[in-house]
Amino acid sequence: MMAWLWRPSLLVAGFAAILVRGAPPDEGTCRSDGVSCSSPEPDAAADDGASLAQLRLQRVAPHASSLPFPCTYSKTYAFPDAVVQEDSKGIEQMESRCAGKGPVNSADEATCILNSNADGYDYDKWPASQVCIYPAGMTPTLNQDECTTLYEKWLNLGLTFVTLPDGTEAATGIGHGVLQGLRGECALLEYQGRSAVIFQVDVRSWSLEITKQTWEWLTKDETPEGHCFVPNVKMIDCTDVPGMK
Repeated sequence: MMAWLWRPSLLVAGFAAILVRGAPPDEGTCRSDGVSCSSPEPDAAADDGASLAQLRLQRVAPHASSLPFPCTYSKTYAFPDAVVQEDSKGIEQMESRCAGKGPVNSADEATCILNSNADGYDYDKWPASQVCIYPAGMTPTLNQDECTTLYEKWLNLGLTFVTLPDGTEAATGIGHGVLQGLRGECALLEYQGRSAVIFQVDVRSWSLEITKQTWEWLTKDETPEGHCFVPNVKMIDCTDVPGMK
Protein backbone atom coordinates (compact mmCIF):
# COMPACT_ATOMS: atom_id res chain seq x y z
CA MET A 1 0.00 0.00 0.00
CA MET A 2 1.41 3.36 -0.95
CA ALA A 3 1.69 6.07 1.65
CA TRP A 4 0.02 9.45 1.58
CA LEU A 5 2.53 12.21 1.20
CA TRP A 6 2.43 15.75 2.47
CA ARG A 7 4.64 18.26 0.76
CA PRO A 8 4.39 21.66 2.49
CA SER A 9 7.03 22.90 0.06
CA LEU A 10 4.42 22.95 -2.70
CA LEU A 11 1.21 24.92 -1.97
CA VAL A 12 -0.85 26.66 -4.67
CA ALA A 13 -2.77 29.76 -3.65
CA GLY A 14 -6.40 29.32 -4.52
CA PHE A 15 -5.85 25.80 -5.81
CA ALA A 16 -6.29 22.55 -3.93
CA ALA A 17 -4.35 19.68 -5.42
CA ILE A 18 -3.17 16.27 -4.23
CA LEU A 19 -0.55 13.82 -3.54
CA VAL A 20 -1.64 10.35 -3.12
CA ARG A 21 -1.37 7.27 -5.15
CA GLY A 22 -3.05 7.69 -8.35
CA ALA A 23 -6.09 8.39 -10.33
CA PRO A 24 -6.54 9.56 -13.95
CA PRO A 25 -8.25 10.94 -17.14
CA ASP A 26 -12.58 11.11 -20.45
CA GLU A 27 -12.86 11.21 -24.13
CA GLY A 28 -10.10 8.80 -24.94
CA THR A 29 -8.76 6.55 -27.60
CA CYS A 30 -8.73 2.76 -27.46
CA ARG A 31 -5.65 1.11 -26.09
CA SER A 32 -3.47 -0.28 -28.82
CA ASP A 33 -1.85 -3.22 -27.10
CA GLY A 34 -3.63 -5.65 -29.37
CA VAL A 35 -5.89 -6.91 -26.60
CA SER A 36 -9.01 -4.76 -26.36
CA CYS A 37 -10.34 -1.22 -25.96
CA SER A 38 -11.74 -1.90 -22.50
CA SER A 39 -10.09 -0.87 -19.25
CA PRO A 40 -7.75 -3.47 -17.75
CA GLU A 41 -8.79 -5.26 -14.61
CA PRO A 42 -7.85 -3.32 -11.46
CA ASP A 43 -5.17 -4.45 -9.07
CA ALA A 44 -6.93 -5.33 -5.84
CA ALA A 45 -3.98 -4.12 -3.76
CA ALA A 46 -4.35 -0.54 -4.98
CA ASP A 47 -6.66 2.17 -3.76
CA ASP A 48 -7.03 5.28 -5.88
CA GLY A 49 -10.08 6.81 -4.25
CA ALA A 50 -8.38 9.98 -3.09
CA SER A 51 -7.80 12.99 -5.29
CA LEU A 52 -5.05 15.59 -5.66
CA ALA A 53 -7.55 18.13 -4.37
CA GLN A 54 -7.08 16.80 -0.87
CA LEU A 55 -3.82 18.58 -0.21
CA ARG A 56 -3.08 22.24 -0.66
CA LEU A 57 0.14 22.86 -2.46
CA GLN A 58 2.47 25.75 -2.04
CA ARG A 59 2.50 28.34 -4.83
CA VAL A 60 4.94 27.60 -7.62
CA ALA A 61 5.88 30.74 -9.50
CA PRO A 62 5.02 30.64 -13.23
CA HIS A 63 8.04 30.44 -15.48
CA ALA A 64 8.81 30.43 -19.17
CA SER A 65 9.00 26.92 -20.56
CA SER A 66 12.49 25.49 -20.84
CA LEU A 67 11.24 22.48 -22.79
CA PRO A 68 12.11 22.47 -26.48
CA PHE A 69 9.10 20.93 -28.21
CA PRO A 70 5.35 21.58 -28.35
CA CYS A 71 3.89 18.09 -28.03
CA THR A 72 3.95 15.85 -31.07
CA TYR A 73 4.10 12.08 -31.39
CA SER A 74 5.61 9.79 -34.00
CA LYS A 75 3.22 7.75 -36.12
CA THR A 76 6.01 5.67 -37.64
CA TYR A 77 8.78 4.93 -35.11
CA ALA A 78 8.89 1.17 -34.53
CA PHE A 79 10.29 -0.68 -31.55
CA PRO A 80 10.53 -3.62 -31.07
CA ASP A 81 10.91 -4.48 -34.76
CA ALA A 82 7.74 -3.73 -36.73
CA VAL A 83 5.82 -2.65 -33.59
CA VAL A 84 4.62 0.95 -33.95
CA GLN A 85 3.31 1.94 -30.54
CA GLU A 86 0.83 4.60 -31.66
CA ASP A 87 -2.89 5.17 -32.07
CA SER A 88 -4.19 7.90 -34.37
CA LYS A 89 -7.85 6.92 -34.35
CA GLY A 90 -10.12 9.95 -33.93
CA ILE A 91 -7.36 12.42 -34.79
CA GLU A 92 -9.92 14.66 -36.45
CA GLN A 93 -10.94 15.63 -32.89
CA MET A 94 -7.50 17.16 -32.39
CA GLU A 95 -7.66 18.97 -35.73
CA SER A 96 -11.07 20.40 -34.88
CA ARG A 97 -10.11 21.48 -31.37
CA CYS A 98 -6.83 23.03 -32.58
CA ALA A 99 -8.23 24.66 -35.73
CA GLY A 100 -6.47 27.95 -36.38
CA LYS A 101 -3.62 27.09 -34.00
CA GLY A 102 -1.35 25.37 -36.48
CA PRO A 103 -1.73 21.71 -35.48
CA VAL A 104 0.55 19.15 -37.11
CA ASN A 105 -0.90 16.07 -38.79
CA SER A 106 1.38 14.47 -41.35
CA ALA A 107 2.11 10.91 -42.34
CA ASP A 108 4.97 10.86 -39.83
CA GLU A 109 3.80 12.85 -36.81
CA ALA A 110 0.96 14.82 -35.28
CA THR A 111 0.23 17.26 -32.49
CA CYS A 112 -0.72 15.76 -29.14
CA ILE A 113 -3.06 17.55 -26.73
CA LEU A 114 -3.94 16.93 -23.11
CA ASN A 115 -7.08 14.83 -22.91
CA SER A 116 -9.20 13.10 -20.31
CA ASN A 117 -10.04 9.41 -19.99
CA ALA A 118 -11.84 9.38 -16.63
CA ASP A 119 -10.12 6.81 -14.40
CA GLY A 120 -8.40 5.07 -17.32
CA TYR A 121 -4.91 5.86 -16.02
CA ASP A 122 -5.39 5.21 -12.34
CA TYR A 123 -2.29 3.42 -11.12
CA ASP A 124 -4.27 0.37 -10.02
CA LYS A 125 -5.43 -0.26 -13.59
CA TRP A 126 -1.90 -0.68 -14.93
CA PRO A 127 0.09 -3.49 -13.30
CA ALA A 128 3.54 -4.22 -14.71
CA SER A 129 2.19 -7.23 -16.59
CA GLN A 130 0.16 -4.87 -18.79
CA VAL A 131 2.96 -2.33 -19.27
CA CYS A 132 6.13 -4.37 -19.79
CA ILE A 133 4.65 -6.52 -22.54
CA TYR A 134 7.43 -7.11 -25.09
CA PRO A 135 9.75 -10.11 -24.49
CA ALA A 136 11.93 -8.90 -27.37
CA GLY A 137 12.78 -5.76 -25.39
CA MET A 138 10.92 -2.70 -24.20
CA THR A 139 13.36 -0.04 -25.40
CA PRO A 140 16.81 -0.14 -27.01
CA THR A 141 18.31 -0.13 -23.49
CA LEU A 142 15.62 -1.80 -21.35
CA ASN A 143 14.57 -5.44 -21.39
CA GLN A 144 11.26 -6.78 -20.13
CA ASP A 145 12.50 -7.71 -16.64
CA GLU A 146 14.25 -4.35 -16.21
CA CYS A 147 11.05 -2.60 -17.26
CA THR A 148 9.11 -4.50 -14.61
CA THR A 149 11.60 -3.51 -11.90
CA LEU A 150 11.60 0.12 -13.02
CA TYR A 151 7.84 0.38 -13.23
CA GLU A 152 7.31 -1.20 -9.82
CA LYS A 153 9.55 1.52 -8.39
CA TRP A 154 7.33 4.08 -10.12
CA LEU A 155 4.22 2.55 -8.59
CA ASN A 156 5.86 2.67 -5.19
CA LEU A 157 6.49 6.41 -5.59
CA GLY A 158 2.75 6.90 -6.00
CA LEU A 159 1.26 10.24 -7.00
CA THR A 160 3.62 12.79 -5.58
CA PHE A 161 5.86 15.71 -6.45
CA VAL A 162 9.55 15.28 -7.23
CA THR A 163 12.47 17.61 -7.80
CA LEU A 164 14.44 16.71 -10.92
CA PRO A 165 18.22 17.22 -11.19
CA ASP A 166 17.75 20.58 -12.96
CA GLY A 167 15.54 21.84 -10.12
CA THR A 168 12.24 21.33 -11.91
CA GLU A 169 9.41 20.53 -9.49
CA ALA A 170 7.07 18.03 -11.18
CA ALA A 171 4.00 15.98 -10.41
CA THR A 172 4.15 12.28 -11.27
CA GLY A 173 1.70 10.22 -13.33
CA ILE A 174 1.31 7.53 -15.98
CA GLY A 175 -0.26 7.52 -19.42
CA HIS A 176 0.28 7.84 -23.15
CA GLY A 177 3.61 8.61 -24.78
CA VAL A 178 4.96 11.58 -26.74
CA LEU A 179 7.62 12.15 -29.40
CA GLN A 180 9.16 8.70 -30.10
CA GLY A 181 8.31 7.42 -26.62
CA LEU A 182 8.02 3.72 -25.81
CA ARG A 183 6.39 1.85 -22.95
CA GLY A 184 8.85 1.93 -20.08
CA GLU A 185 10.18 5.43 -20.86
CA CYS A 186 9.49 8.77 -19.19
CA ALA A 187 8.60 12.21 -20.54
CA LEU A 188 8.53 15.63 -18.93
CA LEU A 189 5.47 17.75 -19.71
CA GLU A 190 5.14 21.49 -19.05
CA TYR A 191 1.93 23.49 -19.32
CA GLN A 192 1.11 26.94 -17.94
CA GLY A 193 4.26 26.99 -15.85
CA ARG A 194 3.59 23.63 -14.21
CA SER A 195 5.41 20.37 -14.88
CA ALA A 196 4.69 16.66 -14.72
CA VAL A 197 6.80 13.59 -15.38
CA ILE A 198 4.91 10.71 -16.98
CA PHE A 199 5.88 7.04 -17.09
CA GLN A 200 4.61 5.71 -20.43
CA VAL A 201 2.38 2.68 -19.98
CA ASP A 202 0.48 2.76 -23.27
CA VAL A 203 0.75 3.97 -26.87
CA ARG A 204 1.69 7.34 -28.30
CA SER A 205 -1.36 9.30 -29.44
CA TRP A 206 -2.77 12.72 -30.33
CA SER A 207 -4.95 12.18 -27.26
CA LEU A 208 -2.43 12.66 -24.46
CA GLU A 209 -4.26 10.87 -21.68
CA ILE A 210 -2.55 10.78 -18.31
CA THR A 211 -3.49 10.28 -14.67
CA LYS A 212 -6.46 12.50 -13.82
CA GLN A 213 -4.94 14.23 -10.81
CA THR A 214 -1.82 14.95 -12.86
CA TRP A 215 -3.57 16.70 -15.73
CA GLU A 216 -5.72 18.56 -13.20
CA TRP A 217 -2.49 19.88 -11.69
CA LEU A 218 -1.18 20.95 -15.12
CA THR A 219 -4.40 22.68 -16.21
CA LYS A 220 -5.27 24.14 -12.79
CA ASP A 221 -8.39 21.97 -12.68
CA GLU A 222 -9.70 23.07 -16.09
CA THR A 223 -11.01 20.11 -18.08
CA PRO A 224 -9.12 19.56 -21.35
CA GLU A 225 -12.24 18.30 -23.10
CA GLY A 226 -13.04 20.44 -26.11
CA HIS A 227 -9.79 22.41 -25.77
CA CYS A 228 -6.45 22.47 -27.54
CA PHE A 229 -4.06 22.22 -24.58
CA VAL A 230 -0.63 21.49 -26.08
CA PRO A 231 2.08 20.98 -23.46
CA ASN A 232 5.77 21.37 -24.13
CA VAL A 233 7.55 18.04 -23.84
CA LYS A 234 10.88 16.24 -23.78
CA MET A 235 12.01 12.71 -23.04
CA ILE A 236 13.92 12.19 -19.79
CA ASP A 237 15.64 9.26 -18.11
CA CYS A 238 13.22 7.67 -15.64
CA THR A 239 16.13 7.06 -13.28
CA ASP A 240 16.67 10.83 -12.99
CA VAL A 241 13.48 10.94 -10.94
CA PRO A 242 14.27 10.74 -7.22
CA GLY A 243 13.51 7.27 -5.88
CA MET A 244 13.97 5.56 -9.25
CA LYS A 245 17.66 4.55 -9.06
